[in-house]
Amino acid sequence: MTPSDSMAPTWSFRVSFLFRSPLIGTFASCEGLGYEIEHEEYQEGGNNDYTWRFPTRVRYSNLTLKRPVTSADSFFLDLWMLQQMISPTQGKELALALVGERCFISCFNQRGKKILTWVLTDAVPVRLSSPSFSVADSSIAEETIEIAHSGITALPI
Repeated sequence: MTPSDSMAPTWSFRVSFLFRSPLIGTFASCEGLGYEIEHEEYQEGGNNDYTWRFPTRVRYSNLTLKRPVTSADSFFLDLWMLQQMISPTQGKELALALVGERCFISCFNQRGKKILTWVLTDAVPVRLSSPSFSVADSSIAEETIEIAHSGITALPI
């Protein structure tokens, strides 16, 4: 790694699904790549100065991706989401439809070099939000897609 690679770059995130489509777009913001381990507490009788904590389950947060609205990208993302609602198994064999969907989030620096890829297991798009408009607001119009999943793995590719 060169010193320029370790500097904070301008990030972009490309999102693709294994079976649904080759690429659903490049995004400027990515939130929710993480998980939380829930614990159950047990207070042992006679031991008043210690509480046992047992891990019970892992909870994954939904992934939220944002990008500026563009005519072509926004149209195809909306069309893709509509296809998922109408026929989520369209274009897949029945066996593949029953297998969990894999979503790939690839992170690139300003030179276009891939830094890391995260793989989301059983990924399902759950929400697409278009921007709110106001004449008093001069910010860039952004669209947001939210993806639910049941597991995350980082790959150094």
